[in-house]
Amino acid sequence: MPEDFAVRLRPEPKRDGVRWLAIPHPTVAAAYAAAVAPVVPTVEAALPSAVLANRVTAVRTAPAALELEPFRLARARFRRRVREEAVDAACALMADVRDCYASIRPGVVADALTALGCGAGRVRPILEILERFAGAGIRGLPIGPEPSAVLANAVLLAVDRALALGGWRHVRWVDDLIVFALDARDARAALATIARALDGLGLALAASKTRILVDPGSIRGAAGLSRVPPRVRGDAAR
Repeated sequence: MPEDFAVRLRPEPKRDGVRWLAIPHPTVAAAYAAAVAPVVPTVEAALPSAVLANRVTAVRTAPAALELEPFRLARARFRRRVREEAVDAACALMADVRDCYASIRPGVVADALTALGCGAGRVRPILEILERFAGAGIRGLPIGPEPSAVLANAVLLAVDRALALGGWRHVRWVDDLIVFALDARDARAALATIARALDGLGLALAASKTRILVDPGSIRGAAGLSRVPPRVRGDAAR
């Protein structure tokens, strides 16, 4: 663990306010990556195909670093998946986690990793560095560093599994969820399932970003896709 635990916060505008990105000193960034790297294979193996953001493609050493799938490639996969699922969807639930990274407590991270079979020897270094981030004034997981993305996916896996257990098809982009439902009643049932799963993690839905959509065009539009029928777009892309 570096003696000089330096982390700079940088504001980044977003639609509903400001996101504070954590910019760790290179030695801190490497220590964070080194602590999380041993759990990466376990977390990645557990994640379903519905999780489309922040997937790890490489673990580097000297200095330690995690590489995530490039944003454009991941976003393209997300768009294709939503387009495909929206073809037969009469209704969809769009949901978002309120203040997600900042609300994920170290103990919840430890519980999620332990449930995946990660031993104390792998979990303890992660908790230690998260405590150091907390001492530097950062709540929950620091926003920006790649290891945080791995830990957030491990925690939110509980939501993915709850939806799968209920029989819903869904996609997740970080903490944004799209659940494909039979009708509005089915979507409300999915919403209740998500809320329960999040409550068990000490998290909550962002009410202002959670809504039910009732036609494929609206679903694609809300996901940032064209309202052109998906089969036409797919044929053109090929």
